[in-house]
Amino acid sequence: MVVKDPTWLDEALASLLAQTYDSMEVVCLADGGMGLTVGLNRAARLARGTRYLARLDADDLAYPGRLARQVAYLDAHPEMVVCGTWAHRADSHGQIRGLVMPDPSWLPHCNPLIHSSVLIRREAFDAVGGYDETLAVCQDFDLWLRLMGVGSVGIIPEPWVIVREHPGQVSRRAWRRRRAQWVIRRRHARA
Repeated sequence: MVVKDPTWLDEALASLLAQTYDSMEVVCLADGGMGLTVGLNRAARLARGTRYLARLDADDLAYPGRLARQVAYLDAHPEMVVCGTWAHRADSHGQIRGLVMPDPSWLPHCNPLIHSSVLIRREAFDAVGGYDETLAVCQDFDLWLRLMGVGSVGIIPEPWVIVREHPGQVSRRAWRRRRAQWVIRRRHARA
């Protein structure tokens, strides 16, 4: 977890500490101006002895069984290198406002994975070099496309996270995200 705004950090951390999966380590970094992408790679490097890397933004929440469900899913599907889940959408007060139901077939045309919901095989993450630190946005989309080169991408069709929507978040700047996805798709089409 890389923290830019600590407003909901206590709630996010409490949701991680409430996980039913007991073999985990929580890495939380203050952004400190390094930027999200650099922070994500730094957090991954700090995680010790782990088979999997999980993501959760500091403004989102994980349901208690999330990690246990995803670990069981990846253990049962060795060809998969990353799996996400569906998510409940909530407003800035935590009120549930809907359900986000992405489909992995949307790749490579758009980003179907909810970043706060993913569990990644550490070995695959390291094999593709982690997040591309030249990307300020859509670094996750680029990572999923590179991970597709070493395995499958899946989504558990159940909501295991709550993503909070508020005016200040990066993902709310749709025009910037659409342009970045277009650039990343072109880069991968040429590769």
